[in-house]
Amino acid sequence: MAGIHRGGAASLRLHDPQLPLPARRDPSALKARSLHRNREPFQKGRPHGCSFGQLIGAGLAAIALAGVGVGIGNIFATLVSSIARNPAARDQVFGIGILGFALTEAVALYALLISFLLLFTF
Repeated sequence: MAGIHRGGAASLRLHDPQLPLPARRDPSALKARSLHRNREPFQKGRPHGCSFGQLIGAGLAAIALAGVGVGIGNIFATLVSSIARNPAARDQVFGIGILGFALTEAVALYALLISFLLLFTF
C-alpha cells in the first residue's frame, strides 16, 4: 500500500459546502475558514456574531409586540363589554372578535420574524 496516497491534492474535501470547489482541494483554506468561524462568536462586544445595528433593529422590531399586547387586550375587553350589553348577539360578535385576535396576532408573528431576520441573516 506504499503506492496509494490518500488525501492528496486531487481529492475533494467536502467538509464545508460553503467553500467553492477549488478551495475544497486546498486543506489550508479549509483550516483557515474553520478557525475564523470558531473565533467569530467570541469577539468582545458582539454576542453571537451580531453587530450593534442588528441588535438595535431587532429590538425596535420587537417593540411591535407591546402594541400587539395592547391591541389583543382591547379586542377582548370590547368583546366582553359588547356581550355584557347584548347577550343575544354573542354568536355574531364572538366570531368577529376571534378574527380580530387572529389578525392582531399575525402582526406579532411578523414582528418576531423581522426581528429574527435582522439578527440571523444580515
